Amino acid sequence: MRRRNFHTPTPSNIPPLPITPSFALKTIDMFPKIQPDYVHTTQSGSRRTTVVLAVCLVLCLNELWTYLGERNSYNSTVRVDTTTGQKLSIYLNVTFPALSCEDVHLDAMDVAGDNQLDMNDNFVKFRLDSKGKPLGDAEVEKPNEGEPVTDKEEEPAEVPPHLRPGYCGDCYGAGENEGSCCNSCDSLLSAYSKKGWNTRDVLNDSEQCVREKRGQKKLIQGQGCRLEGTMDVNKVAGNFHVAMGESMVKDGRHIHQFLPEDAPNYNCTHVIHELSFDGGEEGDHIGGPLDGRMRVVTEEVGTGLYQYFVKVVPYSVKERNGSERRGAKYSHTERFRPLMIDVPNDAVMWGYFNSGGKRGVPTGGELKHSSKEEHHKVQTSLLPGVFWVYELNPFEIREDKTEVRTEGTVRYMAVRIMAIVGGVFTIAGWVCRIDDERGRGKWGMGGGRGMGGGNGIISLKGNE
Repeated sequence: MRRRNFHTPTPSNIPPLPITPSFALKTIDMFPKIQPDYVHTTQSGSRRTTVVLAVCLVLCLNELWTYLGERNSYNSTVRVDTTTGQKLSIYLNVTFPALSCEDVHLDAMDVAGDNQLDMNDNFVKFRLDSKGKPLGDAEVEKPNEGEPVTDKEEEPAEVPPHLRPGYCGDCYGAGENEGSCCNSCDSLLSAYSKKGWNTRDVLNDSEQCVREKRGQKKLIQGQGCRLEGTMDVNKVAGNFHVAMGESMVKDGRHIHQFLPEDAPNYNCTHVIHELSFDGGEEGDHIGGPLDGRMRVVTEEVGTGLYQYFVKVVPYSVKERNGSERRGAKYSHTERFRPLMIDVPNDAVMWGYFNSGGKRGVPTGGELKHSSKEEHHKVQTSLLPGVFWVYELNPFEIREDKTEVRTEGTVRYMAVRIMAIVGGVFTIAGWVCRIDDERGRGKWGMGGGRGMGGGNGIISLKGNE
């Protein structure tokens, strides 16, 4: 039988379902489920998944390592250095392969006017041969040290003539009158200076200067010397140096006495093994940029003046146990000025040095030099040696290890790890989708790989 005038209900005629809270939650589900029958896994997809998980693991471990490092970090501040009244300890270990220990004299001076001459109290010298190997008596003992103590009574030494009553040193014709006395080398040199006489011969031959060992000696060749020790200086700008000749302070001026004709033989080749301003014990110093620095005097250029300009920045560290350690770090620049310079012959004839170092400045006009002009070496008035010129920064860096920065690190680490995982999976999904598009275009197959990968076709199960 057929029923007539029967109207099949259309979707528009179906009454709407009531909206319940559970139905409303299902409509905003951000994680829709896929039936297992629609999932197709492949071997290439497993390899991709392994790579993605490995990348996530490495990045997460790196983030954890960073978090643990942040837990051990501490506060660093910059403040005005208030310890300028204290001393700064400088440790120096340097070798001069071509200078004997008798010719190595370490002096220090600063802008406050303090001079420390031939510092041997806290420094030790080691004699070296021409190949840099220690000699038999490698260590130069300090005065009055290492001498055996015996019970034998020594005979009284003869009283030197200059200590006898009524002693009057000879002025060698430079006295103001016939009965003038020059009992010291300084008084004798002063008398000669007033007369305008040359003091070179009297400095080497006079009884007073020979007694005080003020004579100018020739350099000893074929030996080397290593200098090591610590010096305490004021916390002001200054310099310490090893230069030619014996030093002295006269009328507030720091003077070196040496034979000028022997200056080209002062080979100041040097190796700076260690230089620090931290004041630590031996072997407990912070490495600096000058450690291991070597400068060699060549035959073409010759000796000269080596200058290291050091900028010292004080710092202090407060340890977790409450103790405080002070020191300094530094940066540097350097310069070399040769003792002998090339000067054209005609420049010397017209007074090269009197004209301020300019080539050919005669009063009547300029000199014309040919391209084949002859040159020769001319000795300048430089003092050969090695100078460390230091300057202290008025600010210090303070590191407080008792104040550890931990605020917010756990929260930040969790956020970063979630961002890493989400970002890696997102980028991996983009790469897989691009690969899928290329695969469909090449092989003409439908379906997609997604994170499963592969070129297989997704099969749907159902009634045919």
